[in-house]
Amino acid sequence: MLTVGHRQLSCPQGNESVISTAAQTLPDGRMCLSIDLPLLGQRFQHLRLLGSGSAGQVILAHDTYRGPQAQVAIKVMKRQCLADGLKEMQVLRLFSSQCYTSGAAIVDIRGAFTHAGHLCLVLERLGPTLLDYTVSSAGLPASQQLLQLQKIAMQLLGALKMLHDRQIVHADVKPENCLLMANSPGRSCFWSLQEFHFNEQALPQVQLHELI
Repeated sequence: MLTVGHRQLSCPQGNESVISTAAQTLPDGRMCLSIDLPLLGQRFQHLRLLGSGSAGQVILAHDTYRGPQAQVAIKVMKRQCLADGLKEMQVLRLFSSQCYTSGAAIVDIRGAFTHAGHLCLVLERLGPTLLDYTVSSAGLPASQQLLQLQKIAMQLLGALKMLHDRQIVHADVKPENCLLMANSPGRSCFWSLQEFHFNEQALPQVQLHELI
């Protein structure tokens, strides 16, 4: 059982030992993804790739423990980015319970585990990027666009304040790294937190043995 913020995530033992760890890692350090990937003892069913970046890949997955419609986003870090992934997990865990009660615009982490030497962060499933929304909403009346812009700006500024209060500086704020809630176009969340600088003393420490 892995506790993250105010939640507990059941973590059954995976069967990754049956498969060669080396065979699951590409030369550039990314995990070799496949539909039958046995993530966390087959708890998570890989559906499709959502995106990729310098630190790893993000996949859409079905959480089989939470019903047929339960979907999450899993950020699969490159093997050489383990340290960066642990830092990102620390930041998200730090704000998990605070964001739940305050509604702050920072993506919620549901748990974490390792697979074939890759750190996997289980995150809430979010909607389109702010950039996508800006393009798709271009035809809306100016008054409605302004109202949505005000809502999004307030949420992003509130999230930045939470980070800065902890001496954490997000170094990659851009529309592609801000996702909207699928059921609420006016609410946005930070998605990518791998580019940040912080005071080490401001974060709780995490050990590898805490991960399954």
